[in-house]
Amino acid sequence: TPEILEKENHLFGVEDALLYMLKGARYGTGSTYYKAKNPEFGATITYYLKDSIQTMKQKRKKAEKTAMKKGVPIKYPTLEQLAAEDKESKPYLLFTITDSSGQIVRRMKTPAKSGVHRVVWNLRYPPTNPVKLPKKPFDNSGKGMPVLPGKYTVSMSKYIDGKATLLEGTQSFNVKPLNNTTLPATD
Repeated sequence: TPEILEKENHLFGVEDALLYMLKGARYGTGSTYYKAKNPEFGATITYYLKDSIQTMKQKRKKAEKTAMKKGVPIKYPTLEQLAAEDKESKPYLLFTITDSSGQIVRRMKTPAKSGVHRVVWNLRYPPTNPVKLPKKPFDNSGKGMPVLPGKYTVSMSKYIDGKATLLEGTQSFNVKPLNNTTLPATD
């Protein structure tokens, strides 16, 4: 809506997530084997960010480009400013998932780019194995234990130059088991 587009950021409602165990390829379908990409498993979190969060270097380059277009002399940065640009960590968004008692279940990082985006939580705790460098810089997959069914809450924060700032609102959602057994238990 136009109201959401005017805001700096917005966290949309999260639909209830179905909890089930993922399986590999099907066996015994003969020549009728069909394979297609499924939607990602887990809770899909949709968010809007009006403007990308820029680093000091990106801001400086943008100012230089504007000055060049206007024909104004470009001020060269000092050695301290260049060193600060090199030391600055890239900004990102941090999504924090908490359970009904307020305990943090998972944190997920994603780039701070403008527009409407989605990040999917795979309904798992972080892995307990030793930390390894991820193949992708924002790898939220993980192989931790699955969470229990229940109510969970997600919040969004921006992380700029070592400081996290909580952004607008939180959204609650339920994790529900997919009860599709042939002979369900009576108790």
